[in-house]
Amino acid sequence: MAIQMQQRYFYYGAILDTFILKNPGCSPTLISKEDVEHRQIYKILTSEAKGEYILFFKYTTNCNSETENYRSWTFSFLDKDRDLLKKYNEKYPIFICLLCEQKPLNKSKIAILKYEEFLKVTNKTSITIGLKKSSSTFLLFKGTSRERNKAYKFPTKRIEQKLESI
Repeated sequence: MAIQMQQRYFYYGAILDTFILKNPGCSPTLISKEDVEHRQIYKILTSEAKGEYILFFKYTTNCNSETENYRSWTFSFLDKDRDLLKKYNEKYPIFICLLCEQKPLNKSKIAILKYEEFLKVTNKTSITIGLKKSSSTFLLFKGTSRERNKAYKFPTKRIEQKLESI
């Protein structure tokens, strides 16, 4: 019986492939196979980095706001997601990798949050990421306010960095 390809395979594969390109000595291991429709979790070890890392993948195909100069995406975080993040944070640095789909697909963005940045969000059932055109920072909305000047800013280029540099 052939495996039916799921859309999420392509999104998670895009994130993982990008990490491997920037961290060629990386050795990923899938560590959470349950409920992969909502998340995928990898343990990463690189030949250059000291220690192991957790990559927590999520994606969204829904752009909340889409204009020529601005886009935003919302990602849901279930109680189970938050529990897993907290559990893994006890032993490993965690990077939450959020694939923000755009059309055409090669325009999609990957936002990478550190676990400590995720904790800045007061509404943990979902988080919203915004991006102004040609900006070098994503906007992380910490609460219910969508005021861009009050959002937490983090670099768009993290996906291009080696893990130990993020």
